[in-house]
Amino acid sequence: KQLVTAQEQAKSLGKGRWSPNLPVTREILWSVENTRSFFESYKNRPLKAVVENVRDGCSVQVFILPESLNEKPNTFVYVTVTMSGIKSPSIRYEDGKIVPDAWGLDALFFTESRLLQRDVTILLESVFNQTFVGSILHPNGNIAELLLRHGLAHCIDWNLNLVSVPGAAEAYKIAERLAKEKRLRVFENYQPTQTPEVHADSHQTVVPGKIFSGIVSARPTLFVILFIWTHIGESGHQIYMRHTDNLICVYLLRVI
Repeated sequence: KQLVTAQEQAKSLGKGRWSPNLPVTREILWSVENTRSFFESYKNRPLKAVVENVRDGCSVQVFILPESLNEKPNTFVYVTVTMSGIKSPSIRYEDGKIVPDAWGLDALFFTESRLLQRDVTILLESVFNQTFVGSILHPNGNIAELLLRHGLAHCIDWNLNLVSVPGAAEAYKIAERLAKEKRLRVFENYQPTQTPEVHADSHQTVVPGKIFSGIVSARPTLFVILFIWTHIGESGHQIYMRHTDNLICVYLLRVI
């Protein structure tokens, strides 16, 4: 009886489905036909979106909202976005079962608990087939940096140059380094690279310095350039070269 009464009240007030106004129809573009053209139209433009699904730690599916698009009114575009500059552990599906890499479910939950059904801003930075690559920004921060800081992703060096958010690429590297130092999650077995101790007075050690390119014209196969300690002083440029019998020779270049 209470439900019937509530319905009658809604009808009399013209609310919701009982409104005399024509309803607004939501159009959904489930697949972008020409991803390259779409990308060129919206490249690096802030696009308002709602996260509809989280595939893994660094990949989400979103509805881009009509106010950010030059499409028909009330048109939502459904796209998959992979975060630029990072990679989280993968999650695969085999025979209907989830097969995650180590820490894959943790990365999925981390992103899902923070972004699912939430408003975000998308910056499209590249495209590959039907998947867009970009930055996903939330008012509380950059989810990619948080994944790195908690050891649930690692940087992809060749992909970092795509990141268009000012200062983000450097922040990613710092976050990854901190996670490595703490050996968090995907870095639990991380071992830092051992670098030899450098002594400026040792002929057996390569000392970082300036690198000069050129051609050794006198029997070049007899020498290995040790790249190179250069000392700039009154005597000119000083370089060390090792002979094939391990004899260390010092050369002073008077004219360069």
